[in-house]
Amino acid sequence: MTNVTDSTTWHIANWGTLGWLETGLKAIGIIAGMIAFSQTTTTDAIQVDNIPHGVAIALLGIMTLFVAGAILLRLSQREVISIIFAITNTLGHAGMLYFIIYMPTDSLLPVIFAISYVLGEFVKQRFLITTGYTEIGQETHQMVMLSRGLLAIYLTFGIVTLF
Repeated sequence: MTNVTDSTTWHIANWGTLGWLETGLKAIGIIAGMIAFSQTTTTDAIQVDNIPHGVAIALLGIMTLFVAGAILLRLSQREVISIIFAITNTLGHAGMLYFIIYMPTDSLLPVIFAISYVLGEFVKQRFLITTGYTEIGQETHQMVMLSRGLLAIYLTFGIVTLF
């Protein structure tokens, strides 16, 4: 697998072991986000307890917009698994964002969310390097650098949620 382009037919790609491992790791984060959303019991007022909490909200807000935008890319590619993942990924991010905005608690769910995405990005980088996978005109090294940036954001998010 070297390139995913816009397709005229709906299809299911062969993602291989690393692709499914990345999906599985990030699915843990998606589930954590959905559980967090289900545990949110108030919508009274936005809770920003301190600067690290505000940073966490900002980082996850940016990432939620980023993953929501990926839905359009996946729709243009017409790859069924990617579309399902993009939609659930957005829901998981939005659920976690809602949770940290309204329920600033000592919950481990944001940390689990962050760890699963950090590990998923590590696997993604290996996937990109070993398969040569590219999309939207990027070269493999550009995609790896993007993944490293995402990894840094998720790692920072996880760290600031501990404070």
